[in-house]
Amino acid sequence: MSKDNMQSRQTSFVDSDGKKQNLPARLRTQRKSIAMIAFQAETIRERQARGKEARDIRRMGLTPAHKYIIEILAQNTDFDAQAVEEFVLDSAKHMELFSRFLDKNNLRVLMFFVQEIEPPGFDSGRSLGLPKGTKMQGIIVTDGTCEALTGRCLYFIKSDVASAINPRNVHEMVNFGNFSCANAGTLTVLPAIQQLLMKVHNPAAHALDDWGALSETPIGKKTRQNFLDSFDTFIDFINGAKTSISGAVKLHGCDGFDVTSLATPGDCLSAAANPDSVAILEDLVHHWCKEIEQVLTESEQMRKEADDTGPLAELEHWRLLMARFNSIMDQIKSKHCKMVISTLNAAKSKVLKVQLCSDPFPAIGTHGATLVIQHGWVFSPTQRF
Repeated sequence: MSKDNMQSRQTSFVDSDGKKQNLPARLRTQRKSIAMIAFQAETIRERQARGKEARDIRRMGLTPAHKYIIEILAQNTDFDAQAVEEFVLDSAKHMELFSRFLDKNNLRVLMFFVQEIEPPGFDSGRSLGLPKGTKMQGIIVTDGTCEALTGRCLYFIKSDVASAINPRNVHEMVNFGNFSCANAGTLTVLPAIQQLLMKVHNPAAHALDDWGALSETPIGKKTRQNFLDSFDTFIDFINGAKTSISGAVKLHGCDGFDVTSLATPGDCLSAAANPDSVAILEDLVHHWCKEIEQVLTESEQMRKEADDTGPLAELEHWRLLMARFNSIMDQIKSKHCKMVISTLNAAKSKVLKVQLCSDPFPAIGTHGATLVIQHGWVFSPTQRF
């Protein structure tokens, strides 16, 4: 049947007198809607059937080595072995990573993230009947390169990457560990990694007596000590990174104006000619001034409170101050901040001429304060960026 004939059958009918009549528009729309719903339902059933078939194939690929690791996961989570297996089978990528870990000369580390996830879709081969947009507690199989960790991480490390893992050697070649970054906020995995290194790996390394050939020669012993010193230094570095992240200050964002649209001098001049845009940017800069003033005031109070403490506490105090000043400086020197100030300069805004306090940097006298003055988009309003 031709396309024209099909269209005719769908949009017309023959009445009792033998005359051809067009269907009302409402009926034509209903017919199309019913056909579309039927087509979508058929498509969903086909996807479910294909997903179930692919899932059954993945299930047949599970070996005793897979099940050994799945059993360890079940022992260390709130899921039983069957539930863990179902999460593994939810994705072809999960099984691919799992198999690559068991193969030789492939993945050395395999991770399982236990956290809130989206319910498995039609392609997974199973349906849990949860409403769209619902989150559920589940397991993600990953190598750690793409997925973000928000809950617990259970990881397996292969001791010899050149060898394949099989049921006979899996208990000897696979090492297991776990950590959690739940409730860590912006610090993400840093606190968990630091605790893991401090309480497990570092004590084990220092307590190890047999270092093989490194224990037999002076050079070997020096190499061993250098490694242990580097280990301790790395843990201190993580602690410093935690301080830098936790001490960072984020300046107020702009809700009523897209500052990223200020890409050229022409954009600044156009915005400067718009009184509404200028008012929004003036309010933004005013917020920045208040936030920087608050940081400086708090830093002075903290310094006074820390005067009678020991050298380590004093060092930590100045490290935190540096993190706060550096985070402010990075934002002040950013392009969008410079373009905002250029716009207000072009508009001859009075905000840039206001001195927030008689001494904006009381008793600081630090390099950070000097930098703020030099790049002081509010304290040096005549500076052009």
